[in-house]
Amino acid sequence: MEQKIKSKNNARLDWIDLSKSIGIFFVLLSHSQVNIPLVSGLGNLFYIGIFFVIAGYTYHDEEVPVVWFAWKKAKRVLVPYLQYSMALFLIMSLKRILEGSFTKSETLTSLFGIFYARNQIGRVGVPEKSLLDVMNAPLWFLPAFYLSFVLFHVLVRIGKEKLLLFTLISMIIGMSLHYLSPVLLPWSIDTAFLFEGMFAAGYFAKLLMSEKKQSFCFCQELVKRADFQYLLVVGFFIGMLILQFYNGRMNLSIGDFGKTVYGGFFGVIFGAIFVMLLSKNIPWKIFTPFLQTGQNSMQIMAFHLLSFEICKVLMNPFLPEFWDQNTLTSKLIRVVIVIGTMIFITRVSVWIRNWKKGRVDQYERT
Repeated sequence: MEQKIKSKNNARLDWIDLSKSIGIFFVLLSHSQVNIPLVSGLGNLFYIGIFFVIAGYTYHDEEVPVVWFAWKKAKRVLVPYLQYSMALFLIMSLKRILEGSFTKSETLTSLFGIFYARNQIGRVGVPEKSLLDVMNAPLWFLPAFYLSFVLFHVLVRIGKEKLLLFTLISMIIGMSLHYLSPVLLPWSIDTAFLFEGMFAAGYFAKLLMSEKKQSFCFCQELVKRADFQYLLVVGFFIGMLILQFYNGRMNLSIGDFGKTVYGGFFGVIFGAIFVMLLSKNIPWKIFTPFLQTGQNSMQIMAFHLLSFEICKVLMNPFLPEFWDQNTLTSKLIRVVIVIGTMIFITRVSVWIRNWKKGRVDQYERT
């Protein structure tokens, strides 16, 4: 019985890891400035939000006290945020020193950006220099993830039966902050109330797939059927197309949800659920080499811009400005670099973890 449960959990993790791999692939595709008609637009709907939805789906800490949950997530999310940010800060500071461009004001701006954890302070449409300027711009995601996850857990602890009502209230607060706050607040406080709804969407999706009968859903048995899930894949894909053309592009790092907040929110939900259903129902074993990239999405998020910068430097003597070209050849090479970056960072991360584990095992034996 124990073996069956273990196998079932491993299968679940495999398709979830594949979903994360798809999400991180589209993050890197966007940051490498590869624009594929329609495909990039659809990826823009979910490539950050899917991590919120997946976290809600895999959430199982309903009974954990809030303080303990916040502490546990701080160690898993905030500590790596500071470690990765400071590593990139030191690398970029050394680069600036070697180039002779190191200044006190730029250094203070970089440190303030790490503390503020936003790409800018001004609202959408206000051009300004990025605060996260040491190739750590994607790391805004981690404090935002932490804050909204803790908020979601608080609402679950207050009353799981009223979570839908609490989520609606959270969304109203989030929309109010979005439209009324004159600046982007630190740690994405202004959007955390909206991100909480993405966690809740994943959580409700998990309840629909559970064995326990849910009072809020009359079609629970239908939803769990594999043939019906294929219909859901088609339905969510159609919804993605509609929302993409209606709502336009988003940039959640600066609180830009596209044409409307609700359009952007539902774009994330439709896109994330589509990818998750697709990953769950396709023969994921053919993508086994990419499963580990989903398990190491945080490390890829942290260091892919550094990898891109190294590739640019190496390419520049032979192909000047090739990275910024919009030709098909340039795009294909950047896609190859994206995939190579995902695999390389994953392998390095796995090697470091295994090395640390070996050191611990050796210490315990002695």
